[in-house]
Amino acid sequence: MVEDMSADRNLPLSYFEDQGVNGLKTLSAQGNFDYTPSATTSTYNEHLYGNALYNFTNPVANPFGGESQISRHRFDANQDGLIFWNPTQGNDRTPSNEQQYSVVVNGAFEDGFVGPGIAFNAYPGFGSAANKLSISSPTPIFEHQHYDPNTAKLSPITLSGLSVELLSQDRQTGAITIQVRYDDVNITTDTRWTGNLVMMDVNGPLPPRPGTTASDVIVTGATLTINKSGTPNRHLPTVAGDFINPTRLTCPAGTLLELSASPLDIGAGISIEDSKTTVQVAGEMTLGRSCNVLVKAGALLELMAGSSVRLRHYFSSIRVEAGGTLLIHSGATVQGAGNITVEDGGYVCVESGATLSCAKNVAPNAIISTNPSLGLPAQNCQSSFLLAPTTPDTQRSTLYTATPNPANDQVTLALLLHEGGPVQVSLQDLSGVPRLTLEPRTLEAGTHKLEVPLHSVPTGVYLLVVESPEGRQVTRLQVNH
Repeated sequence: MVEDMSADRNLPLSYFEDQGVNGLKTLSAQGNFDYTPSATTSTYNEHLYGNALYNFTNPVANPFGGESQISRHRFDANQDGLIFWNPTQGNDRTPSNEQQYSVVVNGAFEDGFVGPGIAFNAYPGFGSAANKLSISSPTPIFEHQHYDPNTAKLSPITLSGLSVELLSQDRQTGAITIQVRYDDVNITTDTRWTGNLVMMDVNGPLPPRPGTTASDVIVTGATLTINKSGTPNRHLPTVAGDFINPTRLTCPAGTLLELSASPLDIGAGISIEDSKTTVQVAGEMTLGRSCNVLVKAGALLELMAGSSVRLRHYFSSIRVEAGGTLLIHSGATVQGAGNITVEDGGYVCVESGATLSCAKNVAPNAIISTNPSLGLPAQNCQSSFLLAPTTPDTQRSTLYTATPNPANDQVTLALLLHEGGPVQVSLQDLSGVPRLTLEPRTLEAGTHKLEVPLHSVPTGVYLLVVESPEGRQVTRLQVNH
């Protein structure tokens, strides 16, 4: 990240006194995290910082919205309802400035006597995923954000596709070979995003080069969780009493957000979680086989005029849980062989002029409105979309859910079949080797519940595979004992 720079660009950052908000800020190889400070300072007399230390506990990965080991962590240290900030000069280490290094984490020192270190050797050797900085890594690369005290908001983060990967090092000369890309948009491991994020048209008007995708963000066989940050990002408290703005992912016109299954048929997913977390789509979004978007309580998926969502497979779905909201504006289009499912207590608002040519599974107690807690202006919500016919392709939609997930000794499958036939359920490890297989069952068309015992399965991540006359669906299942 690059801070605001002075004209001569000669004011470096130091551990003890920031000489103004400028210079270069180093990226930590360990990644960015949410740090939770102890209630009061602790006494560590053997350390250079003396008793100006807090014990930061349980760091949770937060690549875009969090802070690194070599960052100062913002919090309301004196509990006066404000977080001190200085627009012209960096804060020194005095407690009144309410920024502290994570010198002590979970009760143990992370550094030596002098101060925080930069553990670039914390990860495996060259050529591994750990030596890559990208939108899917623990440490992404993005522009320095500016803070507006009038709105109490940080400027947006652009998802640019920029990545830097360490490929090799010459043992004799120490020379390092790196690869820099501007179209690295593939997320293949479970990732969490927070903050104010905006996709950009990475590929532009030209076709993508060989071996790349036309997507501007593509999630392949992984889950992208979009939720509330645990790191303060404003100096004034919110109505909830914290110092955290809601997370928002904006997909402007001209961008493509794609969900795709992995070669092992592991579906991809986006989970939109927490109060007022918003994913706003004005461009395109496509969901492939076994891929889904889940809108949880308090969250919002908003499809703008001109947006296009394609549910390409019978096992593609947008699911709205109780308290979640799906808002489809006039001029938006949702089409394909997949389905939109709104559970009891879920909110759905489809404006007149929106086009829905996909299967719709709306529970009897779903609410035709938007969640009042979102504070949205009044919408022209229609109920006629419930009666609109679906195309022949969408009438074969199959849907199953696995709850709870994570599971302990048992998981329950809720299965919807539009035609009867044999159903096979198995649990496989991530390499595709079966670890548990149930006896095949012949089921009639309709809704069924199947219990899968897990007491003989060790703790870990598995693939829950359901095969029916309507195809094969794969979901990732976490087993905790």
